Amino acid sequence: MKTQLSTVFLILAFSAALCGAEEKSFEALLSKAKDGDAYSQGAVASIYRRGRSDVRKDYIEAFKWATHSSVQNHPLGIFNLAVIYENGLGVKAEPAEAQALYEQSFAGLKKLSDEGDPLAQGCLGFMYLTGKGVKKDPAAAEKYLLASAGKESSAAAFHNLGYLYLSRNNPADEEKAFEYFKKAAESGCPASQYQIGMMYLSGKGVPKDSSTAFRYISLAHIGGCEKAPTVFGIMLMDGIGSIADPVKAFKILSEEAKQGNVEASFRTGLIYLSGNGARQDSEKAFEFIKFAADKEHPGAMYALGAMYENGNGVGKDKSKAAELYKKAAALGIKEAEKKLKAM
Repeated sequence: MKTQLSTVFLILAFSAALCGAEEKSFEALLSKAKDGDAYSQGAVASIYRRGRSDVRKDYIEAFKWATHSSVQNHPLGIFNLAVIYENGLGVKAEPAEAQALYEQSFAGLKKLSDEGDPLAQGCLGFMYLTGKGVKKDPAAAEKYLLASAGKESSAAAFHNLGYLYLSRNNPADEEKAFEYFKKAAESGCPASQYQIGMMYLSGKGVPKDSSTAFRYISLAHIGGCEKAPTVFGIMLMDGIGSIADPVKAFKILSEEAKQGNVEASFRTGLIYLSGNGARQDSEKAFEFIKFAADKEHPGAMYALGAMYENGNGVGKDKSKAAELYKKAAALGIKEAEKKLKAM
């Protein structure tokens, strides 16, 4: 049973943390950071946190420089610490602490932004876009992100502008979103490469093109976008935009399943169930599919119901099967409705 990629994965979790930093000389910034300049320390933290073509992502260094900057009460350092704590980047996630840090950074970022600083404008635009530390304000987000993108050709600002326009669910804005995601993708932003791939896959804002979708999802996967591996694995499994490679797909999806990815767990279970891509193992199939079903994945509920109905990987239990079919049907699985009527 195939799950529609375009509905499962269409919207990417958006964050300035995902894209490359402004193309300022890293060595020059690092030198100033080492000399104690708080602004440069915050900028260096941003680059290490996000990574870019000439600097490998390094959460330990990001945390170190963000801390140095924040000790001097600089808003760029405080903002970076907020993102780090919110997402658990190399540290334990601390949502409450992150929220407090976003709020603490706001006044300073607003002052720098109104003075024309593009880094601060990008951070402030992200906060207005997401409601981090401030009430959501799409108009203010657009204003500051456009200002940041115009001055620095910032991949992060381009990416967040893309998300802003895509969220409006308007065909004209979807085309605009594609343009901004494309700019960020061309700057090496894995998050935007992923989103471009998903737009080509779904035909949202651009004509459907599975081959081009596969190319962009592949780039995002190589670049480290956290959403990309599962989609890339599914495309390889189903031969979407490329020649099917079940063995490679299983390797990718099983690794993601071990990290708790629900869709990857479901797909790994299906591979074990069919034996296409790995040795057939009904008991392992049950384990992975049950994990996804327990997380209320509709397709997994249906598949698990079939396993209970047929005694495949688990003892037969028609009552349990009917219960799972009912849940799956309520979540839109038509096959489950047919199974219930036939029982």
